[in-house]
Amino acid sequence: MNHPLRASRAPFEGATPADRQSRICGVRLVATAVALATSLAAWAQAPSPISQAERRLFVDDHLRDLHAPTTLHYAFVKTGTLEPGRRDELSIVLRTGGDGRCCVASGGFAGEQEAPLPQIEDAKANPVVLHFLERDVREMRRLTGGQPNYFRKRLRLSLADAATLQDTTVRYRGQMLPAVELRVTPYADDPMRGRYERFAAKQYVFVLAEGVPGGVVELRSSVPGPTADGAPLLQETLTLQDDK
Repeated sequence: MNHPLRASRAPFEGATPADRQSRICGVRLVATAVALATSLAAWAQAPSPISQAERRLFVDDHLRDLHAPTTLHYAFVKTGTLEPGRRDELSIVLRTGGDGRCCVASGGFAGEQEAPLPQIEDAKANPVVLHFLERDVREMRRLTGGQPNYFRKRLRLSLADAATLQDTTVRYRGQMLPAVELRVTPYADDPMRGRYERFAAKQYVFVLAEGVPGGVVELRSSVPGPTADGAPLLQETLTLQDDK
């Protein structure tokens, strides 16, 4: 009779070190994919009724006027006094699905090793918002030691209850277009803010415009510095690139 613990080790019995390492990496990749799929589901959850800010970010059909295949390009810029700055690019690749309609969406940051979010089979809202927020909660975990689910929850509660929306205009391809700007400061009234006080004033800004491809113009997070007129402690911005 086989012992259950021995049976669980069977896939590695008789394997070379290289084989074992390859299989371990495969297990880790699967685990990462599951974790990312879970995080995607977490952002998709919403209280009822859904707020206007959440609808604008997660429900509106940002991709309705696009024709696949096409790719949306966003420039990423990190600045601030906390750490060295950096630049990167986030690409959102849109393809036709099995029914011939847009959009199957995938993408990721060019210069980062973190696995991208799972492919979205029937994307309506622009996935750039999810990529931006997922990267942000990973960074909050790295900088504070807090749990990503906690930061996701604070962001969603803030979008549901405390977001401000303001009409504005943006320039794109030489034209001034109507837009809306959403702002949230999800940690300002957090009773647990003492655990990450340096980041408690962090503000998020989402600029959306129906007249631009993908509907999302800019996404930004900013942590103010110690003085009101000084440089920010940390600022990260994703901006839609004009590929015309």
